[in-house]
Amino acid sequence: SSTGMDKSSVFVATALAAAVGTLIMGVYAKFPMALAPGMGLNAFFAFTVCGEMGISWEVAISGVLVSGIIFVIVSATGLRELIIKAIPKNLKYAVSAGIGLFIAFVGLKGAGIIVGNSSNLVGLGDLTNPKVLLAIIGLLITGVLLARKVNIAIFIGMVFTVVIGIIFGLIEMPSAIVAPIPSLTPTFGVAIKNLGQVFNPQMLIVVFTMLFMDFFDTAGTLLAVGSKVGLVKEDGSIENGSKALLADSLATCFGAIFGTTNTTSYIESLSGTSVGAKTGFSSVIVAGLFGISTFFSPLLAVVTSEVTAPALIIVGSLMCSS
Repeated sequence: SSTGMDKSSVFVATALAAAVGTLIMGVYAKFPMALAPGMGLNAFFAFTVCGEMGISWEVAISGVLVSGIIFVIVSATGLRELIIKAIPKNLKYAVSAGIGLFIAFVGLKGAGIIVGNSSNLVGLGDLTNPKVLLAIIGLLITGVLLARKVNIAIFIGMVFTVVIGIIFGLIEMPSAIVAPIPSLTPTFGVAIKNLGQVFNPQMLIVVFTMLFMDFFDTAGTLLAVGSKVGLVKEDGSIENGSKALLADSLATCFGAIFGTTNTTSYIESLSGTSVGAKTGFSSVIVAGLFGISTFFSPLLAVVTSEVTAPALIIVGSLMCSS
């Protein structure tokens, strides 16, 4: 909402980008990894590019497309995998942890647990505020479930947070469960129409930053998921790594055209590999479920910042485990 983009259209764009990207990953790369618009890149797009820099979302989304096209070129030539092999492991881990800290910070701010402070930049929020308490309760529930090794802890935590929020009148009941798929018109193809406005110093810095964040995010995720299922070779290369990188790059291009930020491999894929996923078949199933999710847009109303904050904080913290 802070960017001025149509919320329903972004919902459909997100689901379609995730479905297409994950399907390519499963069928072409045969890698047990799912893709979706990256949380860190989402936050960078909304709060930094459109917020602090004042760039319109129409131009910013074109920047996403340009970064995706550069990814495709680098991936298709095999250069990207060579670069990933050349990067020291500790740097891969460090960038993954840094992005994790950023995501957790965004979650804490969204929950109201931390606020801006003129003295020391960051201060403690109003912990007596009911909505802040709701986010804290959600965080505690999710943390307990994770500690007890529940496979879908984050999802269950979000559901519990929504139910508690509705009971106490902090979240409105959804108007329906299933509805026709919202129109994609407000965002579809906008990235192509505004390509000409990307080639200036300010936007090129944005494109490079998106490229850098997506590059290292993907590198860390590929390494983590590949190690989990035994796809990392002794020389540091990853089996089917080139195909996985190309699938990731293409997903960003499709996502930008649909109207969403860099679609990238996400670390939550480890939740699948931890319960036995070893091939691209798991990605095909996930892609199908993303497609089905487009019919459930009314439920989007219950996913407030208090509901998503615990997930952001937990996922960001898990990324810091590297």
